[in-house]
Amino acid sequence: MKSVEMEELGIENVRVLKSSGFNGFEIEFSVSGQTFVFMVGNSINPYPLSVKHQFSKQENCSLCGKIIYPAPIGHQLCMYFQNNRQQLLEYFSRYIPTEQ
Repeated sequence: MKSVEMEELGIENVRVLKSSGFNGFEIEFSVSGQTFVFMVGNSINPYPLSVKHQFSKQENCSLCGKIIYPAPIGHQLCMYFQNNRQQLLEYFSRYIPTEQ
């Protein structure tokens, strides 16, 4: 698989939230004005779970090309990020708080 440079995507508006539903984090971020949610399991040794679209209106994802409906109905996996979860985790590791 081709290496993806996350730095080149122009990731913005990063917000890291401790998940209330599982042990880990939900990382909200946007790329080209489109919002995504990256779920990361385990707060001590993080591992990537899934990346979903979280769009406010119906539009095509600029990365995977899918037609996405507004959230909460449109919480579909983004296959572009799903296939590059490990690189995304490495990119966001600087934002994830460490447990003490």
